[in-house]
Amino acid sequence: MKSFLFEFTPFNSNPAIATFDVTGLKLEPIAAACNWAEYDQRRKIAEQQKRLGVFELSKDPIVIRGLRIPQPYGWTGKVTNGDPDHIDIFSPGRMEDLIQFYREALSIYKWRDVGDDCWASEASSGFKEETLCLNFRDANWVHMTLSAMKKEVVLAEPLEFSVEDYMLRRPGTSGTPIPRLKNTNGRYHQTQEAIRDLTDELGSDVITIGGILTSDFVPAFTAQLAENGWKRTEDASDCWTTTVKTNRFKERLCIDSSLPFLVVLKVTPTRPEGR
Repeated sequence: MKSFLFEFTPFNSNPAIATFDVTGLKLEPIAAACNWAEYDQRRKIAEQQKRLGVFELSKDPIVIRGLRIPQPYGWTGKVTNGDPDHIDIFSPGRMEDLIQFYREALSIYKWRDVGDDCWASEASSGFKEETLCLNFRDANWVHMTLSAMKKEVVLAEPLEFSVEDYMLRRPGTSGTPIPRLKNTNGRYHQTQEAIRDLTDELGSDVITIGGILTSDFVPAFTAQLAENGWKRTEDASDCWTTTVKTNRFKERLCIDSSLPFLVVLKVTPTRPEGR
């Protein structure tokens, strides 16, 4: 800080500003005593509110899949989950005021304007990009749709899978194959086995794959699953099923891709009938 401005209003006169050179002076005690930090914060809030317009930004946004969606103070959005998700907000207000509020509020929450009253934001996993589109149907109603799109994955070198699969132990002579990366950076580690040696009960295999970006691994792995005959389940987009030809076990494989550098696979077998 090189200068200090002091505004005052002389008696029977207009406001005036006095400027003092404060180079080299320690102003921290004065700043603390005068609470300059709080004043700066109030000024920032006032400037933000001017850009928002007549509606005040609520401190309680709508949160879907970790993404924050702004809403005016005192309003409560109705969320209907689906594909896409639907959000409806009802409250009296001029359409132009609503448009002004949302254009500023979405930028505050780091949404990116992609045109046609739509904004984009990357999900916390980094694997999907969410698109939020607004429809200002009338002066009292804002309708939004939120949809997730898989980001196109571009790798410096395509991931390759080994001809030798990772084998899960099953009763009999054949195990269940799981695609294994040829790339040595992808480390497979089994933490739980489905086969219980002392009982006839089947559990689940749990495999972790580390040492590679989740956003790189998952698209390549699921493409390999499809090539090997696995089918994506209808009830969950991150689960796959197959019947292994060599042992007739039905397998359900679910992928947990919530961490950026670690993928967890859970494989649950169903014993063939008559065994």
